[in-house]
Amino acid sequence: MTECDGVIRRVLQAEDDFAALGLPVCVAAPAVVRSAFRRLSLRVHPDKSDHPQSALAFQRIADAFEALHEPSGQQRALREARGEGRVGTPAAKRRRRAARTDGGGGGGGGGGGGGGNRRTWEAWEAKLRALESLERRFQSLQSDRFAARRAAHTLAKAERVAAELDERVGIEENALLELSEDRPDEEGDPLRLMELLLYLRREHSYCLFCAVSGFRDEQVLDFGLFGGGVGGGLPMSR
Repeated sequence: MTECDGVIRRVLQAEDDFAALGLPVCVAAPAVVRSAFRRLSLRVHPDKSDHPQSALAFQRIADAFEALHEPSGQQRALREARGEGRVGTPAAKRRRRAARTDGGGGGGGGGGGGGGNRRTWEAWEAKLRALESLERRFQSLQSDRFAARRAAHTLAKAERVAAELDERVGIEENALLELSEDRPDEEGDPLRLMELLLYLRREHSYCLFCAVSGFRDEQVLDFGLFGGGVGGGLPMSR
């Protein structure tokens, strides 16, 4: 028996979608599912293999990929694989029975019954790359949103600290703080944040991030907003 025979037999005899892709029965990231699918596809797709059951084997892993790539489908597959909440016979078992019934003639039957999975390997590779690109864009968007929220949080804290320190030393007007009145709470202006950080250092000898002040009055570091940070000063931005 060749290595390809062994791979195809394992795929067709898999008890669940996780086993079909060679994955443990546990939550898997989409990137892990794609990697397992791609690795097997390069060995069993009809464009890559002339084995008589390659089409049937590829149909099996394509079904598993479609089931596991989305979180909702993966949760259903987990319940099936663990025997939780089964009603009747799962579709995966029906497909496996059909595959065993077809036997050696499964190559032709698999090709005809593949539906959307009859696409070429080039088309599948394009789909996988599109999914990877979409995931990267989503992660980048999430990262940008996190950075924006953190900047807004840090700016708001810098404004509060500047107002407290100004009040302590008798500064009644601060143009930097007046600008904050028309700014939405969730908006962070990097330039204003930099100006406030420089203002705190220049006018108050205070570092927002390390909570170190040049003031000799120890109450400055212990007053109100300044409690609980490094050395008793401000906590760092979160």
